[in-house]
Amino acid sequence: MENIIADELGNKDHTAKYLKTDDTIYPCNAVDYSYKERCYIMVTSHILKVNGYNFEDAFTKCANVEPSYGNLFKEICFVSIGRDASGSTKSDPDRTLAKCAMAKVLSLNATTANLTSIAEEYCIIGAAKDFVSNFAGAKEASVMCKKLSGKDKEGTEKSKLERLRKKCIIAMANILSTLFSDQDKKLAECKALVPDDYDDCVKGLDY
Repeated sequence: MENIIADELGNKDHTAKYLKTDDTIYPCNAVDYSYKERCYIMVTSHILKVNGYNFEDAFTKCANVEPSYGNLFKEICFVSIGRDASGSTKSDPDRTLAKCAMAKVLSLNATTANLTSIAEEYCIIGAAKDFVSNFAGAKEASVMCKKLSGKDKEGTEKSKLERLRKKCIIAMANILSTLFSDQDKKLAECKALVPDDYDDCVKGLDY
Protein backbone atom coordinates (compact mmCIF):
# COMPACT_ATOMS: atom_id res chain seq x y z
CA MET A 1 0.00 0.00 0.00
CA GLU A 2 2.80 2.38 0.93
CA ASN A 3 4.46 1.67 -2.41
CA ILE A 4 1.36 2.65 -4.35
CA ILE A 5 0.98 5.86 -2.36
CA ALA A 6 4.63 6.69 -2.95
CA ASP A 7 4.15 6.05 -6.66
CA GLU A 8 1.22 8.47 -6.73
CA LEU A 9 3.47 11.06 -5.13
CA GLY A 10 6.12 10.46 -7.76
CA ASN A 11 8.70 8.79 -5.53
CA LYS A 12 10.19 6.48 -8.16
CA ASP A 13 13.15 5.43 -6.02
CA HIS A 14 10.83 4.01 -3.40
CA THR A 15 8.54 2.13 -5.78
CA ALA A 16 10.77 0.87 -8.59
CA LYS A 17 11.34 -2.54 -6.97
CA TYR A 18 7.77 -3.05 -5.78
CA LEU A 19 5.47 -1.97 -8.62
CA LYS A 20 5.39 -3.31 -12.16
CA THR A 21 4.03 -1.80 -15.35
CA ASP A 22 3.59 -5.22 -17.00
CA ASP A 23 1.67 -6.63 -14.02
CA THR A 24 -0.21 -3.77 -12.43
CA ILE A 25 -1.86 -6.02 -9.84
CA TYR A 26 1.55 -6.74 -8.34
CA PRO A 27 2.47 -6.83 -5.44
CA CYS A 28 -1.12 -7.51 -4.27
CA ASN A 29 -1.15 -10.88 -6.03
CA ALA A 30 2.11 -11.87 -4.35
CA VAL A 31 1.89 -10.61 -0.76
CA ASP A 32 0.77 -12.69 2.21
CA TYR A 33 -2.98 -12.97 2.78
CA SER A 34 -2.81 -10.67 5.80
CA TYR A 35 -1.65 -7.80 3.57
CA LYS A 36 -3.91 -8.35 0.59
CA GLU A 37 -6.88 -6.26 1.72
CA ARG A 38 -4.73 -3.20 2.40
CA CYS A 39 -3.02 -3.67 -0.95
CA TYR A 40 -6.13 -4.17 -3.08
CA ILE A 41 -7.89 -1.16 -1.57
CA MET A 42 -5.20 1.00 -3.21
CA VAL A 43 -4.22 -1.05 -6.27
CA THR A 44 -6.26 0.75 -8.92
CA SER A 45 -4.36 3.97 -8.36
CA HIS A 46 -1.39 2.19 -9.94
CA ILE A 47 -3.47 0.39 -12.57
CA LEU A 48 -5.06 3.63 -13.76
CA LYS A 49 -1.80 5.54 -13.77
CA VAL A 50 -0.22 2.92 -16.02
CA ASN A 51 -3.21 2.45 -18.37
CA GLY A 52 -3.93 6.14 -18.89
CA TYR A 53 -7.02 6.15 -16.65
CA ASN A 54 -8.84 3.51 -18.65
CA PHE A 55 -11.57 2.54 -16.19
CA GLU A 56 -12.91 -0.29 -18.35
CA ASP A 57 -9.48 -1.89 -18.26
CA ALA A 58 -9.33 -1.41 -14.49
CA PHE A 59 -12.69 -3.16 -14.06
CA THR A 60 -11.48 -6.04 -16.20
CA LYS A 61 -8.29 -6.41 -14.20
CA CYS A 62 -10.15 -6.32 -10.88
CA ALA A 63 -12.64 -8.91 -12.12
CA ASN A 64 -9.82 -11.39 -12.63
CA VAL A 65 -7.82 -11.05 -9.41
CA GLU A 66 -7.35 -13.86 -6.89
CA PRO A 67 -9.82 -16.44 -8.26
CA SER A 68 -8.98 -18.83 -5.42
CA TYR A 69 -10.57 -16.37 -2.96
CA GLY A 70 -13.85 -16.05 -4.84
CA ASN A 71 -15.08 -12.45 -5.01
CA LEU A 72 -13.42 -11.23 -1.80
CA PHE A 73 -10.52 -9.30 -3.30
CA LYS A 74 -12.39 -8.54 -6.51
CA GLU A 75 -14.92 -6.58 -4.44
CA ILE A 76 -12.17 -4.70 -2.61
CA CYS A 77 -10.55 -3.90 -5.95
CA PHE A 78 -13.88 -2.52 -7.23
CA VAL A 79 -14.10 -0.32 -4.12
CA SER A 80 -10.65 0.98 -5.04
CA ILE A 81 -11.97 1.90 -8.49
CA GLY A 82 -14.77 3.86 -6.84
CA ARG A 83 -12.32 5.86 -4.79
CA ASP A 84 -10.35 6.66 -7.93
CA ALA A 85 -13.54 7.49 -9.85
CA SER A 86 -14.25 10.09 -7.19
CA GLY A 87 -10.69 11.37 -7.22
CA SER A 88 -10.37 11.57 -11.00
CA THR A 89 -13.61 13.56 -11.34
CA LYS A 90 -12.94 15.80 -8.34
CA SER A 91 -15.96 14.19 -6.69
CA ASP A 92 -18.42 15.21 -9.39
CA PRO A 93 -21.56 13.09 -8.83
CA ASP A 94 -22.60 12.54 -12.45
CA ARG A 95 -19.10 11.88 -13.76
CA THR A 96 -18.31 9.56 -10.86
CA LEU A 97 -21.45 7.50 -11.44
CA ALA A 98 -20.60 7.37 -15.14
CA LYS A 99 -17.18 5.93 -14.29
CA CYS A 100 -18.77 3.27 -12.09
CA ALA A 101 -21.26 2.45 -14.85
CA MET A 102 -18.29 1.43 -17.01
CA ALA A 103 -18.48 -1.85 -15.11
CA LYS A 104 -20.85 -2.90 -17.90
CA VAL A 105 -17.75 -3.80 -19.92
CA LEU A 106 -17.64 -6.98 -17.83
CA SER A 107 -20.94 -8.11 -19.37
CA LEU A 108 -19.19 -8.50 -22.72
CA ASN A 109 -17.13 -11.45 -21.50
CA ALA A 110 -18.76 -14.69 -20.42
CA THR A 111 -16.21 -15.26 -17.66
CA THR A 112 -16.85 -11.89 -15.99
CA ALA A 113 -20.48 -11.16 -16.91
CA ASN A 114 -21.74 -12.35 -13.53
CA LEU A 115 -19.62 -9.67 -11.83
CA THR A 116 -21.12 -6.70 -13.69
CA SER A 117 -23.65 -5.67 -11.04
CA ILE A 118 -21.26 -6.41 -8.18
CA ALA A 119 -18.56 -4.29 -9.79
CA GLU A 120 -20.79 -1.24 -10.22
CA GLU A 121 -22.18 -1.65 -6.70
CA TYR A 122 -18.79 -1.77 -5.00
CA CYS A 123 -17.48 1.05 -7.16
CA ILE A 124 -20.34 3.25 -5.92
CA ILE A 125 -19.63 2.16 -2.35
CA GLY A 126 -16.01 3.24 -2.73
CA ALA A 127 -17.00 6.52 -4.33
CA ALA A 128 -19.55 7.38 -1.63
CA LYS A 129 -17.02 6.76 1.10
CA ASP A 130 -14.45 8.89 -0.69
CA PHE A 131 -16.94 11.75 -1.13
CA VAL A 132 -17.59 11.87 2.62
CA SER A 133 -13.89 11.65 3.45
CA ASN A 134 -12.95 14.37 0.98
CA PHE A 135 -15.57 16.86 2.13
CA ALA A 136 -15.55 15.86 5.81
CA GLY A 137 -19.32 15.66 5.51
CA ALA A 138 -22.03 13.74 3.70
CA LYS A 139 -23.87 16.48 1.80
CA GLU A 140 -22.08 15.90 -1.50
CA ALA A 141 -22.30 12.12 -1.18
CA SER A 142 -26.02 12.35 -0.50
CA VAL A 143 -26.46 14.29 -3.75
CA MET A 144 -24.73 11.49 -5.65
CA CYS A 145 -26.72 8.75 -3.93
CA LYS A 146 -30.04 10.47 -4.63
CA LYS A 147 -29.24 10.54 -8.34
CA LEU A 148 -29.67 6.77 -8.23
CA SER A 149 -33.42 7.05 -8.39
CA GLY A 150 -35.74 4.41 -9.79
CA LYS A 151 -38.75 6.68 -9.41
CA ASP A 152 -39.49 6.98 -13.11
CA LYS A 153 -38.15 3.55 -14.07
CA GLU A 154 -39.71 0.12 -14.32
CA GLY A 155 -38.71 -3.51 -13.96
CA THR A 156 -35.08 -4.52 -13.62
CA GLU A 157 -33.77 -0.98 -14.16
CA LYS A 158 -35.90 0.30 -11.29
CA SER A 159 -34.80 -2.48 -8.92
CA LYS A 160 -31.16 -2.00 -9.93
CA LEU A 161 -31.21 1.72 -9.17
CA GLU A 162 -32.99 1.17 -5.87
CA ARG A 163 -30.36 -1.40 -4.87
CA LEU A 164 -27.48 0.88 -5.84
CA ARG A 165 -29.05 3.81 -4.00
CA LYS A 166 -29.40 1.74 -0.83
CA LYS A 167 -25.76 0.62 -1.00
CA CYS A 168 -24.64 4.19 -1.66
CA ILE A 169 -26.57 5.57 1.33
CA ILE A 170 -25.28 2.87 3.67
CA ALA A 171 -21.67 3.45 2.55
CA MET A 172 -22.08 7.22 2.95
CA ALA A 173 -23.42 6.78 6.48
CA ASN A 174 -20.65 4.36 7.36
CA ILE A 175 -18.05 7.12 6.96
CA LEU A 176 -20.40 9.79 8.30
CA SER A 177 -20.51 7.85 11.57
CA THR A 178 -16.78 8.45 12.05
CA LEU A 179 -17.17 12.23 11.85
CA PHE A 180 -19.36 12.67 14.93
CA SER A 181 -19.16 11.11 18.37
CA ASP A 182 -22.71 12.08 19.31
CA GLN A 183 -25.34 9.62 18.07
CA ASP A 184 -28.07 12.26 18.01
CA LYS A 185 -25.93 14.37 15.68
CA LYS A 186 -25.46 11.41 13.35
CA LEU A 187 -29.19 10.74 13.26
CA ALA A 188 -29.91 14.41 12.65
CA GLU A 189 -27.55 14.37 9.65
CA CYS A 190 -29.37 11.36 8.21
CA LYS A 191 -32.73 13.06 8.65
CA ALA A 192 -31.54 16.32 7.12
CA LEU A 193 -29.65 14.87 4.15
CA VAL A 194 -31.65 11.80 3.13
CA PRO A 195 -35.09 11.91 4.78
CA ASP A 196 -36.51 9.48 2.22
CA ASP A 197 -33.67 7.05 2.92
CA TYR A 198 -33.46 7.58 6.67
CA ASP A 199 -33.65 3.89 7.61
CA ASP A 200 -30.82 2.97 5.25
CA CYS A 201 -28.73 5.84 6.57
CA VAL A 202 -29.25 4.70 10.16
CA LYS A 203 -28.32 1.18 9.11
CA GLY A 204 -25.08 2.52 7.66
CA LEU A 205 -24.19 4.29 10.90
CA ASP A 206 -23.97 0.92 12.61
CA TYR A 207 -22.06 -0.92 9.88
